[in-house]
Amino acid sequence: MVSPRPPLARITLPRRLPDLLRRERLLSFLHENVYRKLILVSAAAGLARSAGGAAASVAGPSFVLTLVVYVVLIALAGEAVQLPLAFYQGVTLERRYGLSTQRSGRYWRGFCRRG
Repeated sequence: MVSPRPPLARITLPRRLPDLLRRERLLSFLHENVYRKLILVSAAAGLARSAGGAAASVAGPSFVLTLVVYVVLIALAGEAVQLPLAFYQGVTLERRYGLSTQRSGRYWRGFCRRG
């Protein structure tokens, strides 16, 4: 039994927006490193705008306080991204290769103290 073909509208590419931002440096980096096993491109879409809106709502009309809250929010978001990678590097890999016998709870206590 032959399945029916999907309508043409479902398989056409979306049209490009005229204000598309081209990232030449990123594109050239990806083309140069296409042979690598893993390339991670991390970009939190809308994070800066969301953090700016949250900072403005918390700080009120004060520009300096809004700026401080914004910087703190961006720093916390960066830490949230780095935290699992730091744990993997500091505990999981070291245990795997016999470089450490430290338990996870002890790692987290030390991590919070160093903070």
